[in-house]
Amino acid sequence: MFDIDWSDPKVCMMMVKQRGLLLQYVINQTPKLCLAAVRQDGMALVYSEHQTHEICMAAVQQNGLALQFIEDPSYDVCMAALENNPESEEYILDKDILKISLEYDDIRTIEI
Repeated sequence: MFDIDWSDPKVCMMMVKQRGLLLQYVINQTPKLCLAAVRQDGMALVYSEHQTHEICMAAVQQNGLALQFIEDPSYDVCMAALENNPESEEYILDKDILKISLEYDDIRTIEI
């Protein structure tokens, strides 16, 4: 085996682009590294030191269940999570958002 230098940004970027969950080993996380990791695997958000709107959105678009790792998700992040995986509903703590999303789903069903 070989040793990986988890402090080298270029090495880390290459690694998280292949396996997002390797973000847990990155010593100096940057928003750019975290974004690359969650684009590869949304569940890497659990290891992310950064939770910008862009990072959270990318995570739930890749895997809606990543919503469980977001402290205070915005309405659009919740909607993106639901669109990706309806089971993410259980992680929406703001019931007003859940009510709106269910109404939206009813309207979408009628339009189809």
